[in-house]
Amino acid sequence: MFCEPTRQKAAFHNIFPKEKDQLFWCFYIAAMGPDEFFTPGKTLFASEKAEKYKCITKFRDNAHLLKLQKVKYVKEDVEHDLGCKQTISMNTFIVLCTVYEIQMLVIRNRVCRYIGKNLDFGENVATCEKEEKEKEEKEEKEEKEEKEEKEEKEEKEEEEDDINKIHVVHQKISGQVGYECHVPRTTANKYINGYYTYKNNDKPLLSMSSYKRIDLLHFCEKLHIEDVSTKTKPEMYALISFAVL
Repeated sequence: MFCEPTRQKAAFHNIFPKEKDQLFWCFYIAAMGPDEFFTPGKTLFASEKAEKYKCITKFRDNAHLLKLQKVKYVKEDVEHDLGCKQTISMNTFIVLCTVYEIQMLVIRNRVCRYIGKNLDFGENVATCEKEEKEKEEKEEKEEKEEKEEKEEKEEKEEEEDDINKIHVVHQKISGQVGYECHVPRTTANKYINGYYTYKNNDKPLLSMSSYKRIDLLHFCEKLHIEDVSTKTKPEMYALISFAVL
């Protein structure tokens, strides 16, 4: 269950920072680890400003990574977010994840946005059709057939492998933002395959003409939009737009 832990160094599960700039501190936990976040005095105002100025330097020195990933940003906006504002924007969060080369899933309701150049375990849902669903069913069947001992060993190796580590941030309807700790690749796959997923550099939703009816039905299933079998294509598209945008 995704819940807020006590603020102490312990076995971390899920962390909802109590600080005002929750999004920044979720990024910080992903970049530096929970132990650093829970260091006494780390989240005080002066320390927060110092960490944000370090991020500005990192951003300036690694702007080439943003070009490679085709991340859209305005230099002045990013630096103003980090240097002057009380909270950073989602775009600045994406910029930070990119320049620190962090692989990140941002989940809101049943919509999953992924950030990072090495996330190769899912197709862009905006181009999915029936074949993807068949592929997912086959993969799920194969996964169930794996022995428990082998699966646990693989998950442990994945958690310890920083190169392949997947970070997950959850956005609640209430506006709260939390970091999910120790996410194995199998769990990340379930998020990506089970939710409406899109790459960060893509639009969340293309024009209606880009999709077949079966695509929209598939999206509705992932978003848990019910009673759509008799709805027209424009009606389904409107429901999906409301959920995604």
